[in-house]
Amino acid sequence: MPYICPLSASEDRYITDFCEHSLTPITDVHFKDHHQAVSKQDIGFLDYTDEDESTAQPITYVYTYKFAEPRTIGEFTGDQLPFTFIVHGQISPSDCFIIPAVGGGFTSLDGATRRDMASFWLEERPNRVSHSEWRRVRANVSKLASCTRIGLREASGLIVRRDTTDLIQIDNSTGTAKLRFEWVPKNRETEHDFPLLNHRDQAARLPSTGSQAPTEVAVTVMFSLRCTVQENMSEPTGKYYKLHARLLALSQT
Repeated sequence: MPYICPLSASEDRYITDFCEHSLTPITDVHFKDHHQAVSKQDIGFLDYTDEDESTAQPITYVYTYKFAEPRTIGEFTGDQLPFTFIVHGQISPSDCFIIPAVGGGFTSLDGATRRDMASFWLEERPNRVSHSEWRRVRANVSKLASCTRIGLREASGLIVRRDTTDLIQIDNSTGTAKLRFEWVPKNRETEHDFPLLNHRDQAARLPSTGSQAPTEVAVTVMFSLRCTVQENMSEPTGKYYKLHARLLALSQT
């Protein structure tokens, strides 16, 4: 069967061509007892391994929604479409790397640490509505993670362990959750192409200091959910799945 949307294309085009068909608030995913229910059989995994000849890249899958029948969207026809999830919250100032570094990469807000990729943790806003939304976020991320048991089933029948430490963290004392998002420049992109949008949905200037970073204010994050195969011979299956969220857009609301 064909698949929809060649994700090797630029993500700008991906967002433009497919967003209206795939945009899914993660709080709106329902797995049972709902007229818009999504079953685990509806969720697929599309190989999206980076084609970089300079380094060996681990196999990476992107979460997709499988259609009952092939659909045509724009110039593409296929039987599945990568989910474009959205979630609302605020950026935590802790472990936040969204300031472009001199010479490449991104620094922490205090400028003391540098990393090759941009990343940050999103948490709930300090109000009752956000807390209610994030209770569903926490539950749905857990259910989406468990979908690997069906979508990436091993022929041997063994269950491959899922590692969500780079995706979600739970504060056991409060029951609150936070999600981590990653972004790496692709193809001809640079750090300054980080997809930060302002209140008018236009490209915004990236912060150059920690005090300029949009932390602890309301933001909306658009992302895809991905699963990378990590080899580890200490595992019964010789591997495990590491789940992570690829940032598509960060909008100040």
